[in-house]
Amino acid sequence: MVCSAGYLEYELLAALRERADQPFSLEMLPVRQRALALHPTPGACLRAGGGVDAAIAISTLVVYKREAEYWIMCEVRSKKVAEYGDLYHIIPSFIFQPVVAPNPRNLKVEWSIRHNIYREYLEELFSVSEVQHSEGAVDPRYFYAHPNLRYLQRLLGAGGATLSGVAFIFNLLNHRPELCTLLLITDEAWYEDQRLFRPAAAGALNHLNLNDEFMDHEHRSDRPHVESVTTLPLSDDRWAQIARPWLMVPPGAPALILGAREACRRLGLAKPAWLARFTVDR
Repeated sequence: MVCSAGYLEYELLAALRERADQPFSLEMLPVRQRALALHPTPGACLRAGGGVDAAIAISTLVVYKREAEYWIMCEVRSKKVAEYGDLYHIIPSFIFQPVVAPNPRNLKVEWSIRHNIYREYLEELFSVSEVQHSEGAVDPRYFYAHPNLRYLQRLLGAGGATLSGVAFIFNLLNHRPELCTLLLITDEAWYEDQRLFRPAAAGALNHLNLNDEFMDHEHRSDRPHVESVTTLPLSDDRWAQIARPWLMVPPGAPALILGAREACRRLGLAKPAWLARFTVDR
């Protein structure tokens, strides 16, 4: 078993760079070949975990109501991040993992998809700091009292928002499994109450303000940050140009396309032209 899913991708990219003009075969990727050889077929390998000691990633597509139509949250990742800088990704997107001391009591709380989504929702959309290396000093629910999370939970409880799973996919470049989820917000007040600093502060809320994992944070001005974020209407045909292999993080495209399809289904909307052009093999 390979101890790093990332290594498979680095091996592939290195081989492509060295042999760009030559025939390519699996024999040129010995680490990937060994991982696949652990199982009778490539499909069986993926279903068993990809032959790697890989973390599980989660991508949550946020579809929200704004100005009487639905919009999608997406942005270019910063050059400062460890992987896939300068490529688009949906927000939030992250590794399913604990962030406080991994003792049995804490793990019982953090072994939760919803818990992880809530934490990263605050961190990536509202720049709420994440606790790291706490060594047991901090309860894993440290962010549960945050006003922006309580606001979202009230919407979820009242039916103004839903959080659901959409698909379980594999990044074939590195064999990393990824859970695609959808946060669908139908109450337009979510955007209006949090989009600007002053109205948000009046309600004791943080305003929408992407953290420094995303590119536009590096070009911040005095205007409301959310207005400079790549957040386009669901119907906007430019999504077809963003969901390209050379422009988007590999799991970002299926998370966008499958999440947008599920949002349209739940809302009773016809798929926009850009979305209808994409096909998904099952």
